[in-house]
Amino acid sequence: MNLYGRHMAEKRTDLEMSPLYLTLANECFNKASIEEHAGGAEVFRRMGRCYLSEAAALDATLGQKMASTNVASSSSKPRR
Repeated sequence: MNLYGRHMAEKRTDLEMSPLYLTLANECFNKASIEEHAGGAEVFRRMGRCYLSEAAALDATLGQKMASTNVASSSSKPRR
């Protein structure tokens, strides 16, 4: 796989991971809402918050990567 193909695969993984973290966070919050024990519910809420922060960090990282890629690709185009 060439460098370009690897880079595109990395972007695709990032795009798939963010919804995964959001789904996991949602599941944790749902489990927290039905957990009978207060301690167990708090553990699920903490896990959900962790997954939410991971999703937000991943979105920010992806946004920075895409912005830097767009700048790099526009600056590498030949001028007419």
